[in-house]
Amino acid sequence: MKVHGSCSDCETGDQHRATLKRRKLAPLQPGLQVVATLLALRIGYRLAKTAVGKLLAEPKVSPVDEVRHDSFHAEEHAAAADEPAGAAAREQWVACSLPAPGVPDGFKLMASQQLPISTYRFYEQFLSVEATCLQDHHRSTGQYDFRSSRWKGPEGSDRHFCRLFDFMQPRKGMCTVNAHCLQQQRFSVHPGGVFVMQTDMHMDNIPYGDCFRVQSLWKAEPDSSGRGCSVSIHVAVPFLKGCLVKGIITKTSLADCRVFFSDFLAKVRLRVRLGSVA
Repeated sequence: MKVHGSCSDCETGDQHRATLKRRKLAPLQPGLQVVATLLALRIGYRLAKTAVGKLLAEPKVSPVDEVRHDSFHAEEHAAAADEPAGAAAREQWVACSLPAPGVPDGFKLMASQQLPISTYRFYEQFLSVEATCLQDHHRSTGQYDFRSSRWKGPEGSDRHFCRLFDFMQPRKGMCTVNAHCLQQQRFSVHPGGVFVMQTDMHMDNIPYGDCFRVQSLWKAEPDSSGRGCSVSIHVAVPFLKGCLVKGIITKTSLADCRVFFSDFLAKVRLRVRLGSVA
């Protein structure tokens, strides 16, 4: 039997044909790459849209978890109801020896107000465990399922107290789902009666929610007369990792905070002017 070629000859022929094929397709490569990229983006967008829709759906909470969550807050507020009005606020007004912190880099002024009340009255009437003004303001903006724990402390060298804010933010703007907001708050009292509150909030169930936080610094300082105080609120939006829409998130968050805090301090000013706060 006559053998027309060895295995090596076959491989050489295959390689030659593959080389010719690559040469023929070479002029088309840029166009094919563009088409492939567009196709990938199109398919990727649809898949991402479907995946995001599932991931951003309202979280399901089991009845057991709801009962535990509700009972936790019920116990907190039941304990507060047993105490005389203002008792907890007086007990928590514990001054430390450390000077009040300054405004950190990156924080921008959102709102300020001069009030004819002391820094203690501002805390007692609007931010203490007995006060509901801040909670009511949250609800007035459409936020719901609002909960807060009691202030706990004092802790650390600055003798600070801390608590948790927990609420839902209705869908708005580009966000098509409700956001679960969890905010940690801490306050401390410094020499001269300077009141400082710091907050750190993150939002779950929203696009890029794991990329950034919203932080605020509240400061109430006695004025020169000793009978009033100056309240200022600064905010920063730090990012934990890279984000394609960082500029949009920062701009939107700061704009929302500016409106929220300006309206809150305006309500505080009105209540003081109407004489509901002595």
